Amino acid sequence: GARGSAAPRWSPGSLRAVHLENFMCHEHFQLDFGPHVNFISGQNGSGKSALLTAICVALGQGARQTNRAKSIKTFVKEGTSYAMIALTLHNGHGADAFRPDEFGDTITVVRRIAASGASTFKLMAGRRDGAKVSSDRKDLESMLDHFNIDVNNPMVVMTQDSSREMMSKGRPSDMYNFYMRATQLEELRANLVEGIEKKKAMKAILSDAQHDVDKEKEKLEELEQKMREYQEIRDIDESIGKVREQAIWACVAAKQREADEARDEAGTVALQAQQKEAALQKAQDALARANEAETDARQGDGGVSAIVARMEEIKGQAKPVMDALKAAKKEANDAARQKTHCTNSVNTAARTIASLQKDIKKAKVALQGMDDAGGDAKVRAAREAVAAANAKAKDVRATMAAIEQADASAKAALQQADGNKLQQERDVRQHESDLQRYSRMGGSSASVFSPVADQVLKIIENNPRAFARKPLGPLGALIKLTDQRWSGAVSMQLSKSLDKFVCSSMADAMRLRDLCRRNRIDLRRVNISAVNFDLPQHNISPERQPDPSLTTIYKVLKGEHAVVINVLVDVEKIEQVVLMPEENADAKDVAFGRRRRNVKTVVCGNGTRMEMKGASEVMRPFGGRLQAKIGADQGALIAETRAALEAAKAKLAQACAAAESSKREYGGMQQQVRAAKLERKKAADAVTLAEAKLDGALAKANDNNPDSQQATIEALQAELEREQASLQRFQGEEAEAEARAAATMAVADERNNALGQMKANLEQAKAEHEEAYGGIDRLRQKVQRAEGKMADAQKQLAGARKNAHAAEKVADDKQAEADRDEARVAARFAKPDVMPRKTQVALETDMERLEKRKKRAEAQLGGGSYEELRRQTSKQRKRTQRSESTLDEVLLPFGKINDAIKARSKRFKVAQKDTARQVSHRFQETMAERGHQGMVDVNYDDFEVNLRIQLNMDTNRSGGVEGGQVTDVRSMSGGEKSFSTLAFALGLGQLCDSP
Repeated sequence: GARGSAAPRWSPGSLRAVHLENFMCHEHFQLDFGPHVNFISGQNGSGKSALLTAICVALGQGARQTNRAKSIKTFVKEGTSYAMIALTLHNGHGADAFRPDEFGDTITVVRRIAASGASTFKLMAGRRDGAKVSSDRKDLESMLDHFNIDVNNPMVVMTQDSSREMMSKGRPSDMYNFYMRATQLEELRANLVEGIEKKKAMKAILSDAQHDVDKEKEKLEELEQKMREYQEIRDIDESIGKVREQAIWACVAAKQREADEARDEAGTVALQAQQKEAALQKAQDALARANEAETDARQGDGGVSAIVARMEEIKGQAKPVMDALKAAKKEANDAARQKTHCTNSVNTAARTIASLQKDIKKAKVALQGMDDAGGDAKVRAAREAVAAANAKAKDVRATMAAIEQADASAKAALQQADGNKLQQERDVRQHESDLQRYSRMGGSSASVFSPVADQVLKIIENNPRAFARKPLGPLGALIKLTDQRWSGAVSMQLSKSLDKFVCSSMADAMRLRDLCRRNRIDLRRVNISAVNFDLPQHNISPERQPDPSLTTIYKVLKGEHAVVINVLVDVEKIEQVVLMPEENADAKDVAFGRRRRNVKTVVCGNGTRMEMKGASEVMRPFGGRLQAKIGADQGALIAETRAALEAAKAKLAQACAAAESSKREYGGMQQQVRAAKLERKKAADAVTLAEAKLDGALAKANDNNPDSQQATIEALQAELEREQASLQRFQGEEAEAEARAAATMAVADERNNALGQMKANLEQAKAEHEEAYGGIDRLRQKVQRAEGKMADAQKQLAGARKNAHAAEKVADDKQAEADRDEARVAARFAKPDVMPRKTQVALETDMERLEKRKKRAEAQLGGGSYEELRRQTSKQRKRTQRSESTLDEVLLPFGKINDAIKARSKRFKVAQKDTARQVSHRFQETMAERGHQGMVDVNYDDFEVNLRIQLNMDTNRSGGVEGGQVTDVRSMSGGEKSFSTLAFALGLGQLCDSP
């Protein structure tokens, strides 16, 4: 109890309370400890020792260590199914507290022992009804280590047996054993002995490794000695290698000589070609004079070059604009097609205007040199032909655009038909697979929900001991419906959970997965989860459910196990899924209207699902076939699946026919596209031909008919005005199209305008380029006439050059072959300073002679080749190196272990000496309180502890003690013997920091 009025102070790790249930003789026992010394008294058999045993067992001690039982289940009170110990220790919040943020002021250790012998630990924050922090035994050991509590140390827990043994027997050897356990020197000694044994084992391994190294070195020495005997053979091999190398280089030298001869021949032919070139010098002089004329003609080429540079610059600027235009057109294809149509009309009108302008310009030039009329009718006819050809080309382009649009639609229809065909094929395969599975399922309904369910169930039945509790599943086989008409809708809604297997723990779930993998079951087809089997079935309050008048899956579902319903509530929210017979206004009112309180999803009889997604109303029609899996029998499933299979085959046939029809239609459209492209090409060719005829007519009309030519110019001007009016109309249509597509074609319009400006600039530059080259062409004709004069001379030179080229090619081929051979040989052998003089045949004869000499030498040494001996020596050298490496690997840890044992032995001896001195000193202090003197004599060599006591004879009259000198405590009186034993125990106990 408390001393005076001061509040009790508890040290961390001290006992606060103990609670027992069905432990040994205690059925229900509760005891609260005081902060100081606690005394427990009672009659024999009342359970005092049982209480001490319970404390030791709660702190992790085994049954045999308590000396009260051989098995932990013996502690369970007879007639009960379990025993429970709750031991509360003080923790506090200071620096000495153990994880105070988690456990708080006190820690309660709860150990539960089943009658079968299984036991568990729990560490609770606060009293035994507090929150569980851990159930890991390692955390219990960490706490005991933190508080320095060792229940196996007799100075921490001194039982009746240990105290009785020490007081009654008192033999030096027993005192020594007690001393070693109490001071924990026994544990240090055991660790030292274990290290010494490891050292002995390592030493044996080291000896074996050294023996292996010696053996391998002996073998290596024998082989190396034999290698030295083969020195002569090796010299012969070197000579053979040198001769072989010389033979290879002799072959290379022969190829090089052939190449040199071919090069000389090519030089002769090249000289002949040079003579022909000298003969052409006069023709070249004439050409030089022609080139001077061409240079004069190029005086205006600077302007042409500038125009060409400007054209290239415009093209370079147009490329990024065109790329941006393509990207903009892609964003709005429909508007782009309309825009393209209008743009084509504008471009056509622009080209026509440019052509008319060109014709007007030509006609004006022709008018300047005319002195009478002529050819006007032909020019008008040619111009009308050009206009007609342009009109027809315009119509053909419009037809082409319509055909291409129809072709794109036909292609999209074909792709959709092919996709529908593939889906129907998948449905047919799925129905066939289901039909086969249902036909094989026998009396089990599990395979309805998963194709591997029967295999998983067989694994569970064959391995009952692999699981703490038997897994359940599939969930679809463990539930029933109160109204079978909802089977199809419920099966569809819960499809992701009906194939699930549930385990009582994550460990069981991992074991089941491992067993499935071992039995070669695809884990992607196995749905396994871990849930709590001990929870009662969820009680869904009315506040969490929809209107009572509505039918939910939770109301129509019954499960064989509470855990099955709990999983469906937690995962599928079945208490909030409403079932409606039809897809009508009532169903929508429940899903989206005033009756949607606590409604997550509405499932209609046809499979349609309705639910709210944020502020959006979502309806998902069920595209497949509703299959009533829950509660269905095998015959009904087979019949239903067979009917569905026939329907799917019929749909597949329709899809195939539709796909073939779309394919034919697309093929027809492709033919029309090809025909339209041909027509477009013909129309373009007709325009080109008409324009060519117009150019010819204009050229022929360049006679003495100025009045007719003036009329022609006026007609062209009128046609130009009409085309300009058409251009304005087309541009207006283009503006309207741009206005209609303003939202999506703003960027495209900007890029197109820029590109149009660049095209106009490019057309203008082209016109200027053609005008500038008109004068250049006349000057270049002079150069062409000069070049024509050189043609004959060039023909004469061609033959000579051809011969020279052929000869040069032969020489190059031979040189290339020689270079390749030399490169291949040089990659293996160093090129000699002087090539061999002997031929290859002579060198090969030398090699044969050396080979025979080598064989004779090998025969004299008793058989076996040098190469074989070299391989054996190399292998033996590697084996020797590996043996030495193994020896080094053993030496390093052996040295570390040896050093560690020496250091540990030294520290152990120091600990022995210091411990004995401290225990003896404290023993003397306690004995001095009665006026006695004493010391503790520890003999580590003889494994004995003796108490040397000099009694105070003024206060002691022990019989048989002379002069007060005592060497055997058993000869002392009961009181002095007890006091001496207590002094010894206190001397040992002061070394222990246990609370």
